[in-house]
Amino acid sequence: MRDKILRITNIITWAVFVLFIGYMCLTYIFGPKSDYSENEKRYLASTPKLNVDNVLSGEFAEDAEDYAADHIPGRTFLVGLNANVEKILGLQNTKEIIVGKSGRLYERPSVWDQENAEKNISALNDFAAYTGKNVDLMLVPSAGYIMQEDMPAFSDEYKDGEFINKLEGMLNENVHMVDITETFLNSSDKEDLYYETDHHWTSKGAHLAASIYTRTAEEAEYEIEKISGFYGTTYSRSALWQHESEDVELWKCGKLFTVENADAEGINEGLFYYNRLDDIDKYTVFLDGNHSLVTIHNEEAEGKILIIRDSFANCLGGFIAENFKETVLVDLRYFRDDVASLAKDGDFDKILVIYNAGNFIEDLNVVKMEPEEDETDFPEDEVIEEISETLEDETSQTFITSYETVDYETGEKVTKEMAVYLPAGYTQNEKYNVMILMHTSGSDEQFWLGLGIQDIMDKLISEGTIEKTIVFMPDGYINDEKRTHRGDDTIYIQMSGELRNDIVPFIKENYSVYEEREHYAFVGASFGAYMTVNSALCTNLDLFSNFGYIGGGTIEQEKLESNWYACSTQDLPINMLYIGEGDRDDRQPAELSYIYLMAGCDKFNEDNLIFSLMEGYAHEPAEWILGVEQALQLFWPQN
Repeated sequence: MRDKILRITNIITWAVFVLFIGYMCLTYIFGPKSDYSENEKRYLASTPKLNVDNVLSGEFAEDAEDYAADHIPGRTFLVGLNANVEKILGLQNTKEIIVGKSGRLYERPSVWDQENAEKNISALNDFAAYTGKNVDLMLVPSAGYIMQEDMPAFSDEYKDGEFINKLEGMLNENVHMVDITETFLNSSDKEDLYYETDHHWTSKGAHLAASIYTRTAEEAEYEIEKISGFYGTTYSRSALWQHESEDVELWKCGKLFTVENADAEGINEGLFYYNRLDDIDKYTVFLDGNHSLVTIHNEEAEGKILIIRDSFANCLGGFIAENFKETVLVDLRYFRDDVASLAKDGDFDKILVIYNAGNFIEDLNVVKMEPEEDETDFPEDEVIEEISETLEDETSQTFITSYETVDYETGEKVTKEMAVYLPAGYTQNEKYNVMILMHTSGSDEQFWLGLGIQDIMDKLISEGTIEKTIVFMPDGYINDEKRTHRGDDTIYIQMSGELRNDIVPFIKENYSVYEEREHYAFVGASFGAYMTVNSALCTNLDLFSNFGYIGGGTIEQEKLESNWYACSTQDLPINMLYIGEGDRDDRQPAELSYIYLMAGCDKFNEDNLIFSLMEGYAHEPAEWILGVEQALQLFWPQN
C-alpha cells in the first residue's frame, strides 16, 4: 500500500513538473514579447540572428543566451524575487545598490582613483589659468555619505568628505572650493535632500546648494508643484520592485525663464519640460535631461555665468539662473568644442564647475577642460590644386567653402557656405568617397565641426577602419527665416534641388572624387535624418547609394508612402540604409515603424537595411556621433 502511494506521489510530482516545463516552453515560444523593461529602464535583447558566421564565431550562442534570459516568462517577478532573496541574506550590500535601514536605495561608495583625480585636477587648474578668471568648484557628496546613519551593518564606508578634502588640497589658488558638505551633514531634514530611489538630489537639496553659492529665494517663496510616480535609477538597478514611488517637486520662483538647447529645436518657455513627464525617466523634466550646451535666459537679472557640469546641475541650474541674465551649462560628455576658449572669450562674470564628488574622480571627460593648442585655420575656398599640394603627407583639414544656388521659391540667386573635411594626404591623384552630412534643426554648416567630425574621421581613416572619404557639410537652410520652420516641406524641396543642381556638381568639378553613386552617401541626424529621406532617398536616388538616418523619429504617412515609392519603383540598387537610434531616445518607437515599412521593399534585405539600437543613448550628440561612425563602417569598410 505504501509503495502504491509512493508511486502515485511520484507520478503526480513528475506530471506537475512536466506541465510546468511545458507551460514555460509554450509561453516562451508563443507568449507576447516586450522590447523594453520599464522597471529596469533598458531595452531587452532582440532575437538572435542565425547564420553560419554567427554560429561559428559563437556570437549566436551568446545572443541566444541573452535573449532567453531577457524573455523568460515571469522574468520581472523572478528578477525581483532574486533581489529580495539577496536582500534577506545580506548579499545586497555587495551589489551596485545598497539598501539602507530605512529602505532607501543608495549607490555603492565611490573608490579613489589617484591617477584620474590628478589628471582632472590638472585640467581644471590649467583651465582656470588659461581663462585668467577665478573658477568655483562645487563637489556634491553622495546620499550615502550624508545619510551614513542609515547604512546597514558591514556595508562599505563612504569617504566623500576625505576625497573632497584631497581634491581641494590639489587646487591652484585661482580655483575656489565651494563647501556644501558640512551644511548637508548638519541639515535637520537631510533625508529630504536626496531621492529615495535615485542618486540625484531633490529640488530641496539643489536649492540648499544654490543658496550656499548665490542668493536664492526662500523656500516659502516658491510655488511647489508635486509630480507623483517617480522611480529613479537606483530603483531600476536594485530590482526591488516593491519600493513605493516618490514625488518630483518643481519649484517655481515666479520669474520668466526661457531655455535654449543646442541639441534640440525651438525655445522652451520656463525651466521645466513638461512633455518629459510622460517619459519613463521623469528627472528629464529638468532642462530636458543631459545636453551638450543649454542656455537659460532671465531678463529680470544681470550678468552671465558658465556652469561646467554633470547631471546634478539639471536641477541646480534653474535656481542659480534666478540671479543671472544668462546661464550657460556645458556637459563635457557631449560638448565637442573647446570649453576653455568658450570660458575665456564668453564674457562670463562667474564660472562654476559642479560634479558629484565620485563622478569628478572617475569621469574621463573632465580632462576636456584642458585648453586646446592653437591651430592655424585653413584658408577658405582655396584653389584645389593648391590644396592638394599642402595636404600631401600632412594632417587633415577642415575649412569653409561656398557654392552658388537659387532660392527655388523666389528664383533669387544665393551664395551658400559649406564646411569641408579633407583627409590627410589628400591629392588629385586619388579618388575619394563622398559623404554629405546634414546638421540638426536650427544649426548650420559648422554644426558637425563643433562636434569634432575631424577627429572622428581622422581616427576611422588612420586606423584603417574605413576608406578615405571627404565630408561635405552644407547649411540645410536657404535663409535664417527658414531656420525657424523645421516642418516646412519647402526646406526639403530646396535641398533636393541644391543636391542635384549645385552641391554634387560642385563637388565633382572641384574635388578628386568618384563619379559612381556607390561612392556617395547622405547622412543626417534628427532634422537632418528627415532630409536624408525627403531630399536624398526620395528624390535623388540616382545620386546616392548610401543613406544614414540617425535619431529621426516619426515620418508622416504621406512621406512614408513616397519613401516606399522611391525605393520600389526606381531600378537602382541601394548599397546601404543605416538607421541608428539610442534606446533612451523617445523617437525610437516611431523609427521602428519606419524600419518595418522599408523592410517590405524588395530593394532591402538583412545586408543593406541595418538598424542599430545604441544602448544608453538618448536624443543627443553622443547618439549622432556614434551613428555617423557606425554608418561609415557599413558604407565603405577598409578591406
